[in-house]
Amino acid sequence: MPMTRVGAPGEVDAATPVSQQRRFRPDIQAMRALAVTLVVIFHLWPSALPGGYVGVDVFFVLSGFLMSSHLLHVENRSGKEVLDFWSRRIRRIIPVALFVLVFTLIAGRLLLPPTRWSPDAFGVIASATFWENWNLAISSVQYLAADDAPTLTQHFWSLSVEEQFYLVWPLMFAAAALIAARLRASRLAWITAGITAVVVVSLLISIRWTAVEPGSAYFSTFTRVWELALGGLCAVLLPFVGRLKPLVRKVMMLLGLVFIIGSAAAYSTSTAFPGTAALVPTLGSALLIVGGSVGEWDKSFLVKPRWIQWTGNASYSIYLWHWPLFVLASFVLLDQPALIGPVALVLTIAFSALSLPLIEKRFRDAFSKKTPKQHFSALAVGIAVVVGLASLQLLEVSRNQRTNEQAASSLQSDRPECFGAAALVSGPEMCPVTNTTVLIPTPTKAKLDKSDAYRDGCWSNEPFKKRPVCTYGNGPIKVALAGNSHAGQWLPTLQEVAKKRGWTITTYLVSRCNLTTLPLQFDTEAKTQACLDYGQWVLDQTKGKKFDLVITSERQSLPLQGATFEETKTRAVGGYQEYLKQWTSSGTKVIVLKDTPDPGRTIKNVPDCVAAYKDYQQRCSGTPTTWKWMDPLTDAASASGSGVDVIKMNQYLCTQTTCPPVIGSVVVYFDASHLTATYARTLTGYLDKKIAALT
Repeated sequence: MPMTRVGAPGEVDAATPVSQQRRFRPDIQAMRALAVTLVVIFHLWPSALPGGYVGVDVFFVLSGFLMSSHLLHVENRSGKEVLDFWSRRIRRIIPVALFVLVFTLIAGRLLLPPTRWSPDAFGVIASATFWENWNLAISSVQYLAADDAPTLTQHFWSLSVEEQFYLVWPLMFAAAALIAARLRASRLAWITAGITAVVVVSLLISIRWTAVEPGSAYFSTFTRVWELALGGLCAVLLPFVGRLKPLVRKVMMLLGLVFIIGSAAAYSTSTAFPGTAALVPTLGSALLIVGGSVGEWDKSFLVKPRWIQWTGNASYSIYLWHWPLFVLASFVLLDQPALIGPVALVLTIAFSALSLPLIEKRFRDAFSKKTPKQHFSALAVGIAVVVGLASLQLLEVSRNQRTNEQAASSLQSDRPECFGAAALVSGPEMCPVTNTTVLIPTPTKAKLDKSDAYRDGCWSNEPFKKRPVCTYGNGPIKVALAGNSHAGQWLPTLQEVAKKRGWTITTYLVSRCNLTTLPLQFDTEAKTQACLDYGQWVLDQTKGKKFDLVITSERQSLPLQGATFEETKTRAVGGYQEYLKQWTSSGTKVIVLKDTPDPGRTIKNVPDCVAAYKDYQQRCSGTPTTWKWMDPLTDAASASGSGVDVIKMNQYLCTQTTCPPVIGSVVVYFDASHLTATYARTLTGYLDKKIAALT
């Protein structure tokens, strides 16, 4: 699944609009309240508002508008004015942000399993230094990164975007003013031209990037800056709003609400975003900002109520608190999921009500008479403290891992018959099933214990335009490994087999897509067709005795187009039969590896579960029945006359009654369904014998 979409409201003081001397705009507070409400509902109850993440876009436009409104009124754009602006931003948004980051470190350490300590600490460092959006952008393009639980700081990505914007935007205004002065031209015209250029260029980048790599596009500064710049255009346009008739302004406000609320209801995490889809909520925000500038709606029921104004005023604190509290509640109340949302909401309101006067206002007032130099010094000290605390946590995690690895290495050499898959073969009398604390790899490392295909970028990811091929070994026998991630998980095992048998393995690996002749239900028709095209390309590359052997395996993670999963279970068999036939009819030798168990049926993340419970063998195990998922590829290969051999390895993953999360001191899965590379390698001898019997 795609990484969780989160974002935060940047807090910028509302400045006097260009056309109207309205120092305070209640409608802006109402917009903040609407935006943060959309985001909170989306995170706490995603099915209730699947596109609620557009609240982030509302905040982006608002921040750009308020910031630009202020900069338009700064007559002297000297270096001192820029420093003054930055120091005000520090006073406004940094204290509570750093406080929340310290809270996440402490609370995460106390309430979350050790597997979370390292990613959360790294997220704190990235957030405190304002590049969390790029941290997430990099992670989002790493296949299966989205299968990891979200970090406590994931919501800081949009704060990072805004801080980067705050750093550059005053410089652009100053540059425009300098150019205008030298050319004796209109300062406003140059500023408008600069803002317009940013909107156009960034929007084009956003459209293109979203089409090619939507995961990283969601977090990129370059794909988002046009939204903040659009707010700047609103600030420039305000002088002309007074000329519009009240009816026109009313229509603008109503359309703005429809655009924002409509997109929140109609969009989902499957929507390619930002791209062109972001135009709807951002234009809606612009219409609300411009249409409400005269103040005709200030006393309406949509703006005036005290709870709306309070929510808008507290929107920054609400946003900062709601996400870590939700993630923490998700772990603490794992066995009571119905309570997670309500508890997170109550705690968010309580924490926000406290932090607003005790942190936001207190620090803002305390630093109001300080110089920019003092502001920057305080910022440096605050960041250093937070980064230092997070770094200490990373060092401790590393030390604990080294200690565990030393003990585990001794265990592996002393009792090889009880290490990994061998423990199931030896049986419980020789190798008793225990909740040992010595694990290989540690649960924290297990999440990263993946095949070389991940490190080497061997995956074709959506939208399947790139088709990387990787090669391992240099033996005379050519073997192709084809399929999705459940084929890729066997690469560590096959690499060991290749050393014994003189193989050269070539990979044709794809994410989510299946090698079949039937279309899958992707979120766009283009992806559905691209998946089919990829499958045909794999056939063209591998059939006709180009390889001595093709090994394939699949996980059916998407239903067939127009079908339910239940219907897919039987209908998909025909598509795989047709696909396999194209291999066998061309003389290609094919082996299908039966799909492995699916812990995700009952466990969100196996390493997290193992780390969270001392009795993990009882709390984190399943049965062959509860962890069973459809396997239409194996069904197709097992049919009479298929000409395809099937190898079943699940007897090394489950007993007749139990599928353990840890076997022979080795963590079996690195997420909710994929084998760790360590455990996969312990299967080498058993898989080698089965392959030898068929070749």
